[in-house]
Amino acid sequence: MGIEVERSADAAALVARVAAALTGRLASVQAEGRVPRVVLAGGSIIEELHRTLAASPGAVDWSRVEFWWGDERYVESWSSERNSLAAVRDLLKPLGADEELVHLPPATDSGQPVQDAAATYAQDFPAGDFDVVLLGMGPDGHTCSLFPGREDDVLSTLDAVAVVDSPKPPPLRLSMTPARLSRSAYVWLVASGSGKAEAVRSALAPAGGTVDPVEVPAAAPRGREATVWWLDEDAAALL
Repeated sequence: MGIEVERSADAAALVARVAAALTGRLASVQAEGRVPRVVLAGGSIIEELHRTLAASPGAVDWSRVEFWWGDERYVESWSSERNSLAAVRDLLKPLGADEELVHLPPATDSGQPVQDAAATYAQDFPAGDFDVVLLGMGPDGHTCSLFPGREDDVLSTLDAVAVVDSPKPPPLRLSMTPARLSRSAYVWLVASGSGKAEAVRSALAPAGGTVDPVEVPAAAPRGREATVWWLDEDAAALL
């Protein structure tokens, strides 16, 4: 259950290493006769990972992988602001994912208030654990739609929460909580660039020796087997 740090020379090398590790992990799960359960994320480095995986799928039967999203912007289903739209376009369709195994979060055209949509979102989560949770991180230390200072969201015992006043637009979002994200064999956080270095240091090398997850939400999710921070040298520069 420890935290591991994997450093790569630059963003390109980082994406290549995470892609290779992910295809290896999913192939291992399939070799056990199980359908891997993966939580996807948004963000520029994760979108580059999606494109890399689509070009180099490895020894994975992608039609036998089940997908969820750690968070989603609560906008129309066709909006370019949705993380899932880019992931379906760049990763899932090119790899031939089975639509029945792709769990798209609700959108505003469902007609549900955001709080009801969060409950619907949580009902679609598996009863068991995920195999891999992929996370990105903002320069402020947020992950998914869990922002610093939002104690009710970060420490919630629910599986999902409705975010009604996100400090980044759009204001309405759905997010898995750290409690649910941590129900995974592996939690992998991917960060690239000098703009993330301070947040990485706050999460991994705090001055007082402990991390306040409310102030650095990216530090809160922990995998049952391992939590891996995949960093390029710019993101790791202050460690």
